[in-house]
Amino acid sequence: MMALAYPASAQEETADDNSSECITKESIYFEYYKAKNYKDAFPEWLWLYNNCSDINPLHYIYGAQMIRSFIDEDPQGPKAAEYKKLLMDVYAKRLSLHPDERPGWVKGQQAVDMLRYKMGTPQEIIALVKEVIALSDARVPNGESIDAVVLDLYFKLAMNQYEAKVYSISEIFDMYEEISDLLSTSHDALSIEYNNLTSDSTRQYTPQEARRVRNLEALIRNNEIVTGNMEARIRPIATCEMLTKVLGEQFEANKTNEEWLRKSSALLQGKECFGTPLYMNIAEAYYHVDPNARAAQGIAMMAYSKNDFKKAAEFFKAAAEGSSTPADRARNYLRLANSYYKMGQKSASRSAANSALAIDPKMGEAWLLIGHLYASSANECGSDEFEKRAVHFAALEMFRKALSSSNPQIVDAARKSIASSSAMAPDKTMIFQYGMGGKTLNIGCWIQTTVKIPSL
Repeated sequence: MMALAYPASAQEETADDNSSECITKESIYFEYYKAKNYKDAFPEWLWLYNNCSDINPLHYIYGAQMIRSFIDEDPQGPKAAEYKKLLMDVYAKRLSLHPDERPGWVKGQQAVDMLRYKMGTPQEIIALVKEVIALSDARVPNGESIDAVVLDLYFKLAMNQYEAKVYSISEIFDMYEEISDLLSTSHDALSIEYNNLTSDSTRQYTPQEARRVRNLEALIRNNEIVTGNMEARIRPIATCEMLTKVLGEQFEANKTNEEWLRKSSALLQGKECFGTPLYMNIAEAYYHVDPNARAAQGIAMMAYSKNDFKKAAEFFKAAAEGSSTPADRARNYLRLANSYYKMGQKSASRSAANSALAIDPKMGEAWLLIGHLYASSANECGSDEFEKRAVHFAALEMFRKALSSSNPQIVDAARKSIASSSAMAPDKTMIFQYGMGGKTLNIGCWIQTTVKIPSL
């Protein structure tokens, strides 16, 4: 392996003096790089890095990839320390020369590499991730959607610092709520883009669109994995008992503090601590200070947990109508649909579920709910046994649509529901006996839809 050379000094040649050679070196190294021949690519890339200041920002990514591969090949080797230093220099140089080119993403990758290669203290890495959050906050207009892997790193380090008595449990709860909010907002943004790209099943993707769909699927999956990792890490300490103790001690001093009430309400909601007196106090105080959609959602959650579905429906409706993002509106319409379902108001439940689906057509939970509404009405609709059992054909249509969900648990539930309704729907013998093969049947009562009976 060749000795490393570091960036040229002011006395050395500049990119202006080497423009033609820069183009040549870029072409040579990139051909080697594409073939994963890093040994031959690296010297050419290093010359480009040292002498050509106006190179495409992507070449910093490719260079970092090669450097990481060299470190991984021989982590304790004689060149490892030099490679690590060069890796940090690559991040610094890119940020210096291209400060507006995704700085949050760059610093996030730097933080990951600092932890991976044991460079810097936990406090330094956490401080860097806080910069990433400030730069990449998906809640801020025009902010980048933050990399879930970076948030996973951040919370892992924070939990280590909690165990080392550096952070208090209150600080950990604050971090958890902040990261959960970021993950949720990022997940919503990614899901909306994914749904917009995939809603038309007949669409022919360009190669670029196809890559983007695959990338979005991976990003959404990473987001869900990191959410699960966070839950696993905080579960031992974030019990309702502990949350009630910590937040209860702070309530009197913060009962008019809108930000504290918002975070505390979300934290208790996330852990489903709806039955505690503290949750009731916080939810009502939050709604009193600011009767917004999230506050209404908090009261609705509390009412739902106490089986007061009428009150839950009232506040879920207010939350849905006042939600600031499409994803929040869809979720609250689904909760409204579940509240109506619990009250036996099937038509209203379907209407609310359809409102959710109008926003997010791939919301599998909503399709499942409508399917169950239909299946549970099989004995109520129809004038004979065939018509009653044929209601399951309508349910099957809904269950099959739920298979488009990105949530594997919803897909699994949909498959089980398909198996159940398939067993209850008219079989070939009954279809033959009633002479209904291939015909269209009107389903009456509250459902008011038509189904196509399978041909024999």
